[in-house]
Amino acid sequence: MNILQRALVYLRVSTDAQASKGISIPTQKEQCLNFAVRSGYAVSEGDVFADEGESARTSDRPEFQRLLERCRQERGIKAVIVFDISRFSRNGVEYYIAKRQLKKLGISILSVSEPIGAIDKIESPSSWFLEWMLAGSAELRSRQDAEKIAAGLRRKAMGGMHPGLAPFGYKNRRETISGDKHKSWIEIDESEAVWVKRTFELYASGQYAFNDLAVKLEREGFPMRNGKRIHASFIERIIKDEYYIRILKWRDIVVEGTQEQIVDKSVFYRAQAVREAHNAGANRKRKHSFALRGVAVCGGCGCRWTAGFHRGKSGKQYGFYRCQKSQRGIEVLCNQPYVSIADLEKQFAGLFQYVHLTKHAVERIREKVQVIFAREQEIYERMRDNYLSEIKRVGEHKNRLLRLYMSGGVADEQYDIEKKRLEAEEIKAKDNFGEVESELRRVIRVIEIAVGLANNISRVYQKSPYELKIILAHAFFEKIVIRDTKIAQATLNAPLDYFCAKRLQGNPVFQLEGIGGDEGN
Repeated sequence: MNILQRALVYLRVSTDAQASKGISIPTQKEQCLNFAVRSGYAVSEGDVFADEGESARTSDRPEFQRLLERCRQERGIKAVIVFDISRFSRNGVEYYIAKRQLKKLGISILSVSEPIGAIDKIESPSSWFLEWMLAGSAELRSRQDAEKIAAGLRRKAMGGMHPGLAPFGYKNRRETISGDKHKSWIEIDESEAVWVKRTFELYASGQYAFNDLAVKLEREGFPMRNGKRIHASFIERIIKDEYYIRILKWRDIVVEGTQEQIVDKSVFYRAQAVREAHNAGANRKRKHSFALRGVAVCGGCGCRWTAGFHRGKSGKQYGFYRCQKSQRGIEVLCNQPYVSIADLEKQFAGLFQYVHLTKHAVERIREKVQVIFAREQEIYERMRDNYLSEIKRVGEHKNRLLRLYMSGGVADEQYDIEKKRLEAEEIKAKDNFGEVESELRRVIRVIEIAVGLANNISRVYQKSPYELKIILAHAFFEKIVIRDTKIAQATLNAPLDYFCAKRLQGNPVFQLEGIGGDEGN
């Protein structure tokens, strides 16, 4: 009586599409078991390993690893049966590494649909070469598939549609047109969008850091998709994501999105102003935040100033601002003395009395700023749209050039020259787009805060909680220069320097150029 040799069976599909094309897990299993019977191998139900929804580009697959461990631990296994090589691995190097490991254990890899893995244990040079070619072909198909997918995602992004899972606040929709043809799009998820708006409104108020806001939203019932707790990093991603104002950024692509806008632009940019102020004020997980960190500059060496607390021998705690004595990681010499936090911030608070505008000027600003800004914003938006169109045009030209090159219509040298020219145009357009976006944010940020607080900013600053003082310091002042424990120079952000120029003339701390003021020309 013949004693059957033992074998294991490995099955794999990576997508639902594969299952629908006749190589589903049940189909593979049936073919492999029939092959085992014909070839004289015994396979029990516990000898079948199946990975579903797993790519074979790497060996990091749970059932695949369990199969290899079973081969190492258990004696008497003589073969691993697969439907074809691509089920086992789609990476030529990893295929031969696994094959070598199995061969040392006396185990062959047998394919149902390919003539590899000689059952008689004699591997001829021609069969070895054929197996090598099949493994290489499996990897080639994998790489080609990956390239097609990447190209498809890129085309999708260039068209203004998010190429992956819709961000929080939106949902992916798909509709079958006919057969294998589908129409995909992204639309607002109303149940999530209301929470996106809520998140922006709360954060733009300036009263919450990301950690605090996460706690508050969780208490209010914020619906996380995975059912887990909200983390500060998730809130930060929402606040930073320009997708909510119809700007799609994906890898190196920046285009206008096709999705509906969830957040008003003024709210979005106000939130960015708060975020920038918090970052400059070091308001993350630090134990202490300081209003002038990121604003104060040393008058001796030009380095930034920082702040901290120190405990004396008596146990009493003292707070000081001091020069960092470092520029871009390089230590510099500086003999500027420390300044107590209370003293320097008191000096700084006194500067706000000069920022106060007259009532007449405030009314004029209120009347005109909307008209002026609407015109300026229209210009910025038009410039922004032009640069987005330019980026899209260059991208389409690059795709046409590549297709022409692949078809043999362009010589190598000409292709390289044209490609470099287009890449240079693309970089320039993206740089211009970034500058316009940055300028637009800056103007919105300053006007949003300045007009609302122009009546009596000095009193507002004095009465504000410390967190708001940090925001006001960065919104109103570009920098202050500290020399010999005093504020020697202060520079306002534009356009505040223009509005306050009349009042600041002759003040030695505010050094202004010859510009008009709120009561000037």
